[in-house]
Amino acid sequence: MKDPSEGFIFGGSLGYQFVNDDSFDHHPDNMDFNIYTGYQMNKYIIVDIGYQSYTPLKGAQIEVENQIFESTIRSDYYLLNSPLSLYGRAGIAYWDLEKKIATNNIKESGVSLLGEVGISYSFSPQLVASFGYQIIPSVGDNSSTGTMQSNSFLTGIMWKFGNSEKENALAEQKILREEERRILIEKKHNEELDRRKKLNEEIEKEKLEIIQQEKDALKRQLKESESKRLLAEEALKKANNIALDKKVFDSIEITARFEKGHTTIEKEDLKKFEQALNNIKIQMLKNEKTEAVIVGHTDTSGSEKYNKWMSLKRAEMIGNKLKALGISSERLTIKGMGEEGAHGFNNPEDRKVDIVLICDECNGGNNNEK
Repeated sequence: MKDPSEGFIFGGSLGYQFVNDDSFDHHPDNMDFNIYTGYQMNKYIIVDIGYQSYTPLKGAQIEVENQIFESTIRSDYYLLNSPLSLYGRAGIAYWDLEKKIATNNIKESGVSLLGEVGISYSFSPQLVASFGYQIIPSVGDNSSTGTMQSNSFLTGIMWKFGNSEKENALAEQKILREEERRILIEKKHNEELDRRKKLNEEIEKEKLEIIQQEKDALKRQLKESESKRLLAEEALKKANNIALDKKVFDSIEITARFEKGHTTIEKEDLKKFEQALNNIKIQMLKNEKTEAVIVGHTDTSGSEKYNKWMSLKRAEMIGNKLKALGISSERLTIKGMGEEGAHGFNNPEDRKVDIVLICDECNGGNNNEK
């Protein structure tokens, strides 16, 4: 956006000049008139070009006429943000000098540095008055006209063609509105970022809560599963008369049907029977510290004594099969439970052999295969 102070300027000044020139037996003085125009870049910087004309300097048999074209940059420093400012100008001066000594006229032109410092006061955004001191340290040529130092005290006014006071106020209001709009947009942007951050935090919190709930549910399931396993293991131990302090590594129920009153397996179930024995062999050879408790069971169709004997014989048959498969007898315990624990009268499911693998030092699966 354009600076409210930016715009063209025009001004002029009247001044009093006194010079240091060895051609004179005193310090001559005269009047100085200056006009200039330029452009104000912002509140603090002005670039300008101007013309200065001087009334003749006169002495005994000597007269000097001089005019100057100048180009400078001006900088203002405002005191406590007031209309009053200190300023400085620096640039170059192109001088055109004519010196008349007796009957000789000498003309010379050249370029010198120019400097000025002073104080100014802004009566309005357009009208500015100033008072300053200007110095051009070297005007003239040593080999012809000689050199002189120009010193001037100048009083001038400057008119700024930028915005009027009302326009400046409107421009400043516009700048303020733009700044307020920028701040509002930034505020909304930050609020949106905060909203998204909070939303992400809530989503993350919900995810963590769901994960925790799933963990808690899994723990409950594992606990329930472990509780069921322990109950089943305890029931298995009681059903097979195994000490409760023994650790069950695995259990397999031989469900192949025995011929009634015999220890032989019916032909239809021989394949299933051999597969079950092979699984037991693999387990025991893989886990060398396991021991097998082989427990025979019967239904209630015979006498209690007979059933006890038959269940033991069936368990011994299983034990002999395992020995033949390479399992040492020291790792086998043979029991016959007879009809103890039978379900109902003459139930075929009671005619079975349970093989319980125990191992206090093993990590087993407790598969309870059937």
